[in-house]
Amino acid sequence: IKYPTEEIVELVKIRLPSTVAQREGGKEHYPIEGIVARTKPLLFTRRGDRLIWKLKVKDFPKEE
Repeated sequence: IKYPTEEIVELVKIRLPSTVAQREGGKEHYPIEGIVARTKPLLFTRRGDRLIWKLKVKDFPKEE
């Protein structure tokens, strides 16, 4: 799935419902923990590891 960075940040901020939890019979409104993103085409570090980044829900304050 391709999303612009700004859209990814917004999806994490609104605590999107987890499709994995729903599929495995969990709570319908269980929020995602975050996302893992990678580049396309794949980029690698100097050590040869894939370049990825994680953005977690806990990185943002909970909006009331």
